[in-house]
Parts: sequence; structure tokens; C-alpha cells
Amino acid sequence: MSVAIVMPAWNEASGIGDFLREIHESFEGIDHTFIVVDDRSTDSTVEVLNQLRDSGLPLQVESNHVNLGHGPSTVRALQLAFETGAQNVIALDGDGQFLGKDIRDCYDECIQSNSQMIEGIRTRDSDPVYRKATSLATRVLVWSRCKDFPRDANTPLRVYQRVVLEEILERIPAESLVPNLMISAYARANKMQIGAVEVAFIDRR
Repeated sequence: MSVAIVMPAWNEASGIGDFLREIHESFEGIDHTFIVVDDRSTDSTVEVLNQLRDSGLPLQVESNHVNLGHGPSTVRALQLAFETGAQNVIALDGDGQFLGKDIRDCYDECIQSNSQMIEGIRTRDSDPVYRKATSLATRVLVWSRCKDFPRDANTPLRVYQRVVLEEILERIPAESLVPNLMISAYARANKMQIGAVEVAFIDRR
């Protein structure tokens, strides 16, 4: 069973190395590869990534020609993952706000439950009021499109079966600014089998 672990990154030099190594350790025994799409970082993110790759981490580094923003970089990362032929794809952000063990739990749940997609449901009681309000607004927005109320509409942590990712990529524009919201709405509107795993949401590394 092969899995591609993909993420966009912008100016994450201080934390992305530890983050990738932690995930790598959590996926010991699983055939996995990383794909990081660098969105024209102005710090040493690319240098850190290249050092990790050269040290033996199974890592593909792709740089955008221009700064595209988080949404288009996320879609590009998913497209690159699909092109690898991996049977499952894990998508997340490069800011290191998840734990390696939780990412592995999401993957295991996808395999064991045979869900088409698993969403990592972020849990953190200490979020400020404005962030909770924003989260509620995104949930309502998705509900307005599909009449299904997600627990975490904009979570960047998702595990896809290859066949469902192919369908999603055919529907999500490459230039989308909010692909995670679009994926939440599309998957629910089309009655996909969606599982959920509660995960810790930590400070950016």
C-alpha cells in the first residue's frame, strides 16, 4: 500500500524539517513519499527541503514559478500526488500544526474503514473567539451548498483514496483560493463516504 503525503509551504524553514521527520517516523513500515510545493518562499525553506531530500528522506520538492497562494498550491500538490500513482494521498499544510501520530491515525482509519476520504477534525479549546466564529462561518457556507453540516469544513488534513481524488481533481479548479471548502461541499453533495478522526491542533512550528 503506497501513500503520497503532500503539502504546500511558504516560509516554513524553521519548522518544516522537524515536521517531515516526525511524519516519516510515524509512517515507518509504510511505503510513502513526500511532495512539498514551495510557493516561492523568501526564506531558506527550499534549502532545508533539499537537505532533507539529499539526506535520504523520500521527498520531492516542487517550486511554483510565481507565488500562487495557498489554494492553488494545495491543488497543485494534490495533482502531483495523483500523478505518482499512489493508492492513497494525505494532504495537509506545511506549517506543522498536526502531530505525526495523528496523521498516521487518519491514514489507518481510511484503510481500516474503507472510507473514500478521512477528515482530520481539529480540536483546540484555546482558540480565540474570532477563529471560532470563522470556523462556524465556513461550516455554514458548506452547508448552504450541500445541506450537510461538516464538523471542520476547512481542515487541511485529509486522506483520499486514489479513485475519489481523481474525481475531486476533475471538479476543483486549479486556481481555486479555497479548495478545502470546495472539497468539503463537493464530497458531501455527492454522498461520498467520509470518515473523521479527531486530531490535536498545535501552534505553528
